[in-house]
Amino acid sequence: MMIDYKEGNITTQSINNLVGFTSSKKPDVRFSLLQSHPTDLSSIITIVTVTPNIAWFVHNISNTQSKKLQKIEIGQDITKIDEHDVILSDVDVSPSGELFAAFTMEGCIKRLTSSGNFEIFYSCSPLILRGLHITKSGYVLIGVRESGTAFPITDHSSRQVLIVNNEKKLTKTLEFDPFGNRLFSVPLQITTNNNGDICVVDSVSMTEGRVVAVRELAETIKWEYLGHRSVNSRKFPFNPDGIVCTRTGNIIVCEKKTNTLHILSEFGAFIHCQNLETSLGIRWPCSLTIDSTEQLWIGCSAAATEPRYAKFHILKFRGI
Repeated sequence: MMIDYKEGNITTQSINNLVGFTSSKKPDVRFSLLQSHPTDLSSIITIVTVTPNIAWFVHNISNTQSKKLQKIEIGQDITKIDEHDVILSDVDVSPSGELFAAFTMEGCIKRLTSSGNFEIFYSCSPLILRGLHITKSGYVLIGVRESGTAFPITDHSSRQVLIVNNEKKLTKTLEFDPFGNRLFSVPLQITTNNNGDICVVDSVSMTEGRVVAVRELAETIKWEYLGHRSVNSRKFPFNPDGIVCTRTGNIIVCEKKTNTLHILSEFGAFIHCQNLETSLGIRWPCSLTIDSTEQLWIGCSAAATEPRYAKFHILKFRGI
């Protein structure tokens, strides 16, 4: 294979376009708390908004399953407007406003119809579903693994992100890079950034995780983030939970056990860490979404002493 070299000058901008950039100027990242509300749930493992005052919550029962999907509306009070007893790992809303849900043990994605019933959109059985994300163009991204225990990973393990179009056709399976290396261990949460990269919260053990960005076309890992020394250590290894991308392309990741938001650039470069407990009194954040007004919603777990009063919070942010 011949490598074609192009003539030209290497500039700071061209390097920035390839690998990002660093700056000696500290970014002016700010968060302000707008609203906090209790729920009757023990943990909100997924949160997606339909409008700036209507959202869907997935309620956690154990580390891997939930059995409640709840729709709420914020008015003078919090009103529960829909509820389903279902075992889910994730949900997302399509560009047209339809709710899609990952039915964990059934191994299928279902769509909520206007009649209030779920119909199968795509089956991944016998695989177990984890993360779910719908792109702006309507593609459905599904994180899956084989049945059984998550670890250890063997040569027979299937750890994939499936890409399905709106005609219910599988267009790509992401599992290995061109050299045979696994792209994922357990793809728990999925989103996409402005570059079109697939950004994944990937669990690498029962206590540790990472964030990886994968180029869909090249099927390679573009970058990975393993936490920051100001927060994480051998005693507190990085173990991310929720992920969301901002309008500018930056990435926000929440980490429940350290009550932290990790802010990354679209190139995976560290920008900022925000301790939510010390700055805003928010504890145990485990899910994130950004609504159409660019406000950040955070779903949390409840305290052990109040197991059915998990809170969600709405924040305004700047600088990212």
